[in-house]
Amino acid sequence: MADRHYISRLAKTAAPYAAYIALACFFIKQPPMHEEVMHLRDTGSWASALSYSCHPPLYVMLGRIARIIFGEGYRALYILGIFAGLINLYLIGRIINAVLEDLGDKKEAFSLAGVWIAVLMPVFVQGSLLLEIEPAVLTPLSLLALLYYIRKEGRGGTGFYAMTGVLFALTMWAKYFFTPFLLIFSIFIYEATGGKMLRDALRSSVIMLGTALAIFVPTYLLYSKAFITGANSFAFLALDKTKEGAPLFASLKIFFPMATKLMALTFWLSPFFIAAVIWLMRRIFHDRQTFRKERLFAIATACIFVFYLTMHPYPFGESKYFYPIFPLLAVLGSSLLARSGLRLPPLRYAVLIIPATAVIFFTIGDPLYQAIGLYRSLSMGRLYLYVFFYASINLALFGAAYAIFNGRGFSAFGSSLVYLSICSSLSLFASQAIGQYQTRSQYGENGALETVSFIRSGVPSSSRVIIPGDIRFYTEMEFVKVGAVSEGAESIAEWDWIVERKANILRLKPEASSALVSNYRLLRHIGSYEIYRRR
Repeated sequence: MADRHYISRLAKTAAPYAAYIALACFFIKQPPMHEEVMHLRDTGSWASALSYSCHPPLYVMLGRIARIIFGEGYRALYILGIFAGLINLYLIGRIINAVLEDLGDKKEAFSLAGVWIAVLMPVFVQGSLLLEIEPAVLTPLSLLALLYYIRKEGRGGTGFYAMTGVLFALTMWAKYFFTPFLLIFSIFIYEATGGKMLRDALRSSVIMLGTALAIFVPTYLLYSKAFITGANSFAFLALDKTKEGAPLFASLKIFFPMATKLMALTFWLSPFFIAAVIWLMRRIFHDRQTFRKERLFAIATACIFVFYLTMHPYPFGESKYFYPIFPLLAVLGSSLLARSGLRLPPLRYAVLIIPATAVIFFTIGDPLYQAIGLYRSLSMGRLYLYVFFYASINLALFGAAYAIFNGRGFSAFGSSLVYLSICSSLSLFASQAIGQYQTRSQYGENGALETVSFIRSGVPSSSRVIIPGDIRFYTEMEFVKVGAVSEGAESIAEWDWIVERKANILRLKPEASSALVSNYRLLRHIGSYEIYRRR
C-alpha cells in the first residue's frame, strides 16, 4: 500500500514536467530566426563564445557545452532551453512551498497546481525555446535568488543579505540588464512596506546591491580584458547604447506602444488568465497578514512589467523581456487559489473544456499570429476588426460559462475565468503546434525554409544581394556583396537581388519604394518573404 501511494505521488509530481516536455516537442520543427541566429553563430566554437561581447557570456558558453553534448545545430540550444524550463518549473514548486509554509501538508497540492499553471502558459513553454538569455539563464538564476531570500527571510542578518547579493551577481553574469536591479528594488519595497524601518530596508538593499556589484564588476572586467577583442562591452553599453537610446527617450516615442504591448499580453496569457489573477490579487494588498510573502512576488511582477511596458520601444513588445514574470505569475496564481477560498466546480464539469476550446480554436485561432501579421502588413482596419471580433468571442464565451456555473454552489465568476484560461491555452497550443511559422511567441512569420531553398537554387553567389542576416545564415552562401534594406535604401537600385520580409518592404521610405518598383520585378512571394530581381 505504501509503495502504491509513493508511486501515485511520484506520478502526480512528474506529470507536469512530462507535459511540458511533450508540449515543447511540438515546437522544435522550425528553425530559430531573427536575432536568435546570432546565438547560433556565437556558440559555434569556444573562441566565438568566449569573445561574446553583447552581454556576459554565460548563456553562449552553456550553449557551446550543449552543442558539444547534443550535436551541432539549433536543436542542441532548444534542448538547453528545455532543460532550463524544467529547472524553472522545479524552482516554481520550491518557491510555492516556501510561500505556503504555514499550510502544512496542503502546500504540496498547491505547489503542484502552480507548476501546472506555468506548463499551461503557451508563452512559458514556447518562450523556453527562444534562443535567448532571459528564459534559459536569467530567469532560473533570478528564481534561485528569490527562493533563497524567501526561505531565509527574517532569519538572517548581514551574511544573509550578502549571500542574496552573491546570487544576484550570478544573474548579472547572465545578462547585464535591468531585471536584477528591479528584483533588488522589489525586495526593498517589500521590506519597507512590510513593517521594517525604512533605514533598515535601505541598508539590506545596499548590502545586496553592493555585494552583487562588487562580485560582478571586477570579475567581468577581468574576463572582458582577457577574452573580448575590440570595443569593451561596458563601453558598448555606456557609450553606443546611450547614444542610440538617448534620442528615443528625449522624443518620448518610447512610451507610445504601451497599448499594443498590453494587447500582446492578452495574446500571450489569454484575457481570462489575466482577469483571474487581477480578480484574485486584489486581496494581496488588503490582507497583508494573510498574504505576507506573496507581496514580494506581486511587487516584483509589477516592477518588471511596468518597467518593460514603458521602457521598451517596440510595438507588441517582445516576450523575452517579460519572461521572468511568467513564473512569478504561476507562484501568485497558486498561492492566491490556496488562500482565496475559491470553490471550483466538480470534475465532471471539465467536459465543458472540450467545446469551449474548439470554439476558440476555430473562431479566434492564434491571436498573436493574426494580429502581428495584420500589423506588419499595415492592414490597420482589419486589425481593429479582428481585435473587436476577438473581444466579442471571449465575452460571449465568458457569458455562456457564467450562465452554466451560476447558482450551483461555487464561484461562477472565478470558475468561468479558470476554465476559460485553460481553454485559451489549449487552443493556442493547438494553433501553434500545427502552424508552420517560426519564432512563434514574438514574430509569427512563415516561409523561411522555402525562401532559403529558393535562394540556394536560384540566386548566384556572384550577386549583390540585400538579404536578412538570418536567411543568409541558413543559405550558407557567400555573396559578392550583401546588405540590408535599411542600409541599402538610398542606393536600392544598385543591387542584383532583394530578399526581404514583406513587413520591411512596406516600411521603406517613399523614394526607396519608388526605386524598388522602377528597378525590380517581384519574382516570388513566399510566406512572409518577397524576392525581387533586378529588371
